[in-house]
Amino acid sequence: MDSYEVFVTVVESGNFAAAAKRLGVTSSAVSKQISRLEKRLGVQLLTRSTRSLSMTESGTMCYERSREVLDQLNDMESRLNGFQDQPTGVLKVTCSPAFADKCLIGLLADFRKEYPDISLEIKSSGKVEDIVREGIEIAIREGDLNDSNLIARKLASYRTVICASPEYLRGRQVQTIEDILAEQLILIDKTKVIKGLEGFLGVNAATPKNVILRLSHMSAIRNALLSGLGISIVPEYVVADDLAQGHLVELEFDNQLPRRDMHAVFSANRPVPAKTRAFIDFLVENLGRLSTQNFSQHSSGELVCS
Repeated sequence: MDSYEVFVTVVESGNFAAAAKRLGVTSSAVSKQISRLEKRLGVQLLTRSTRSLSMTESGTMCYERSREVLDQLNDMESRLNGFQDQPTGVLKVTCSPAFADKCLIGLLADFRKEYPDISLEIKSSGKVEDIVREGIEIAIREGDLNDSNLIARKLASYRTVICASPEYLRGRQVQTIEDILAEQLILIDKTKVIKGLEGFLGVNAATPKNVILRLSHMSAIRNALLSGLGISIVPEYVVADDLAQGHLVELEFDNQLPRRDMHAVFSANRPVPAKTRAFIDFLVENLGRLSTQNFSQHSSGELVCS
């Protein structure tokens, strides 16, 4: 028991017995708490008689300040419970720059209409953030997940495509994997993606040899493709509009590139606030609607990445 809470309860109850009943303890326990508080403060707080008790001048001041502090604490607890139970507050999200630009930003207006009490902080980064250390509630991760003490919920899956501009392909015969290896390749500067491309291309060497450009962001690769610099492998959602408008051309082969999954990842070490649940549910519902060509929405169960 907190001594100040006990003191306030005694004053408001009128005697030790009534206060003990409200607190669910014995009268002697209440009396000991008051005596310890008076000893610690070095003042007498209550004047006791056989039938009643009254506050001293010091007791009146202590009661008023204690009541004020307890009210503030109760208000804080109520607000915190509201954050947990109601979709409200600031929500911090991290994702790749390409996903933010091509998918997420276009959905936020509808999300704000549905949840006006949630403010969003979007950190678009090309690196995998430590969401617990950085205080981030949700990370949108693409591809295979690393083992961790996090929970992941599947949002959607998407195709990866090999493409180039019509200008680059003009006069070139690119019909086989061997043809691709002979062309100018533009690759994302990420080991996992490069290894996946090597497996698809059947390359046994450390890296494909004819790489003319490595870039850290998919948006930069898209611009390089549109400029006619070469051929690359990218998520379909990054270049869907360009393919539809004929600014880029997809190169198709018998062995299709594997689909990649997209997950919302969040901490398993704390209760999940309503704002986090609301945002993830919204993404599950809406990502598949962006384009039936861009995404194939799957059943979305939660899994522990362990």
